[in-house]
Amino acid sequence: MTTTTTDFPIPFSREQLRQDILAIHWLQMRVTSLFAEDSRVWALVGKPAERDGLLWALDLGPSAFELTHEDVASSVFAKALEQQYDYAFHGVLTDLLEPMEYETMHTWVAAHLLDLSVSRFVEECEGYGGPDFSGAIQRCLHTSELANARLALEERETFSYFNSARSDGKQDAATALDALTIRQIALLAGMEEMSVRTAASRKGPTQLQTYKEDMRTLVRVDDARAWLKAKGKYVSVTRRWLTEELRLEKTRFAGVGELYEALRAQLAYISNLPTAQGDPLKRLQAAFEDSGLEPAFVVNAEVTRNKALLSKIADVLSLPADLLILRAEQAQLNNDLWWVEKAITDRMQAPPANSP
Repeated sequence: MTTTTTDFPIPFSREQLRQDILAIHWLQMRVTSLFAEDSRVWALVGKPAERDGLLWALDLGPSAFELTHEDVASSVFAKALEQQYDYAFHGVLTDLLEPMEYETMHTWVAAHLLDLSVSRFVEECEGYGGPDFSGAIQRCLHTSELANARLALEERETFSYFNSARSDGKQDAATALDALTIRQIALLAGMEEMSVRTAASRKGPTQLQTYKEDMRTLVRVDDARAWLKAKGKYVSVTRRWLTEELRLEKTRFAGVGELYEALRAQLAYISNLPTAQGDPLKRLQAAFEDSGLEPAFVVNAEVTRNKALLSKIADVLSLPADLLILRAEQAQLNNDLWWVEKAITDRMQAPPANSP
């Protein structure tokens, strides 16, 4: 895992996040006990039924019942936040749950965290002591918002349009479609919002360039990225595949580069199988040569548009050929769309032809 900076602040550890996830699970067990018998609630975390009413010992937390993060780690909620943490603080994209896109489980986890952040139920529970639910919720929400902001910074589809409650009782404006808010810049820089606003108002070479739209102050993606790099706060994005076998049914690719990385990971997986037929890499190289290309395993526009070659690649890598062809077309279209959008942005930001 590499980044372009070592100066990006990480306010809490992964272990802290895991304890926060456990605390929120404990909270949800208490909520669930309003609608189901306690024995069924304990079964959700694989524990034998405890004495009725213990979930409502409001001064006790999960550790009192020997509950650990391992008991909840396989839940959608836990996996989503682990995946978001990797991306938010380290810039590492993983496939632990599913792509961080709109209308995925990441969307619903973010929405639930927003609800919890203003929950009267939480407020009431904390009046009796016990776990710091509010702190746990805010750290998880910070993780989710930062991951979402980094997606926007990298011009990827975001999974939420956060509209967070503030300490003064008001609400921040929802995130923008094609720009970043001051709050998002603050998250990405590890700074307070007021400090970011000051950086936007001070003239000079380090000024953060902003613009107004619908009474909001926004920052264009290119300006945000340049400013973060100048501040030493930009975190480069890398991709790490966690699952052993590539599943094209569930995996989408932001571009051709990601598709190539996934196929390389699948090649490594296939090569280590005891049932591997010959040398998979040599078979791929031969397939490229048979197609009139250099005998090397690469993925570019020439490959993504060659259905016959993609079918051969699918055969070697034990992938469904029809799905690989479709995913390759999707990845190439995403690449093409990125260049078109960049050209439009460059054209809109260019000075008029007759300007001095």
